[in-house]
Amino acid sequence: MAASPHVRKAALFDKAASATYLGSILVLNAEGKVTLKAGAESLVDDSFSDRDFFKAHQ
Repeated sequence: MAASPHVRKAALFDKAASATYLGSILVLNAEGKVTLKAGAESLVDDSFSDRDFFKAHQ
């Protein structure tokens, strides 16, 4: 059984998302699209597939 979106977000970002000096946390899928985010609610770019840091992990 898959966890609900609320439970997944709580498990992944519980204390880390409120850490001092941390801007945002993003979870990307294999195509570079944001699937979960904490912190940057007004994120403009929803795809990071063209970024060097994403390409390095492919």
